[in-house]
Amino acid sequence: GIKVQITGFRTGLQSAQAVSGGAADIGVGGVEAAVTTIAGGTPATIIAGCTNGGLGWMARKDSGIKTVTDLKGKKFGVIRGLHELVMKAEFAKFGLTSSQDPGSDVQVFYINAPPAVPVALRNGDIDAGSAPEPFPTIAEQQGYAVRMPPPYDTPLLNLPRALFASHDFLTRYPDAAS
Repeated sequence: GIKVQITGFRTGLQSAQAVSGGAADIGVGGVEAAVTTIAGGTPATIIAGCTNGGLGWMARKDSGIKTVTDLKGKKFGVIRGLHELVMKAEFAKFGLTSSQDPGSDVQVFYINAPPAVPVALRNGDIDAGSAPEPFPTIAEQQGYAVRMPPPYDTPLLNLPRALFASHDFLTRYPDAAS
């Protein structure tokens, strides 16, 4: 008895903002988007994890980059939030420094939306980057990117996505979340 309308959002944060603003009852996004929204006062609850390993690192096919240590002297594109945290943890593990300014081991370019990461890679604006699936897989299939080892051996583990619902929805449809 629940009418479902699916709305696509470019980022988990946009999904969380829709739940926060009442435009959506349920959202999907990185755990950090859900936690930030709930910690900011939105009456919502994380009701499930919905993916594991949904983040991928890719490099331009002609860059010679195969491992994290190959990123030294290169430009890395990343989305703020979970992708940024994973990048920092992975770089620290391999002793790499990073900054938006030239001069660190890896120059970081913050990219606003997941679909823009493979575009920046294809255009040569970055040498490698982090994006949620399916973007790394599509870039690889289109022939301009190669996959890097998944960055799942960090304290953040395998990077689950969260399914979260407004308290209003959970009150109206308690059986739907179980």
